[in-house]
Amino acid sequence: MLMTSKIEKTLSQIQGDSESAVRPGQLASEYECLLFESRKHNLDNYKERFRKDLIALKNQSTEFAQDLLGGNLSMKEFCSLKDSELLSKRQKSEDKQLLEKELKSKITTNLPDTINQIKSQANTVSEKWGISESAAKIDPEFEN
Repeated sequence: MLMTSKIEKTLSQIQGDSESAVRPGQLASEYECLLFESRKHNLDNYKERFRKDLIALKNQSTEFAQDLLGGNLSMKEFCSLKDSELLSKRQKSEDKQLLEKELKSKITTNLPDTINQIKSQANTVSEKWGISESAAKIDPEFEN
C-alpha cells in the first residue's frame, strides 16, 4: 500500500492540472499488482525494481510518467521494461561513452618504441629453489 501511494503521489505531481487519460490512483494500483506478480518470488528484487521505477517516473527527461498518464504507454509495457531501458537518453549516452573509454583503455597496451626496450627473458634461470638471474647477467666477465 505504501508503494502504491508513492507512485500515485509522483504521478499526481507530474499530472498537475492537466487532463490525463488515466487516473494516477488507478495506474498505481495496476502497477503494484503487475510488479508483485512478476517479482513475488524475490522480495529484494521487488523492492529494488520499485525504487528504479520510481526514480524513472520522477525523472522528467524519461517522460515515462507523461506517457503513462496520456495513455501512450500501458502499465504492463512499463513494468516489462528492462533496467537499461529505464534510463534517460542522456544517461544512456554517458554510460556508452564511459564504457567505450574503459574498453579502449583495457584493450590498448603500451608497446615499447624500440626492440631494445623489450626485456630479455634469456638471462633468467629456473632453479630448484626458485628463479634467479644467470651468472652472465651478474658477472660481466663471464664467458659463455
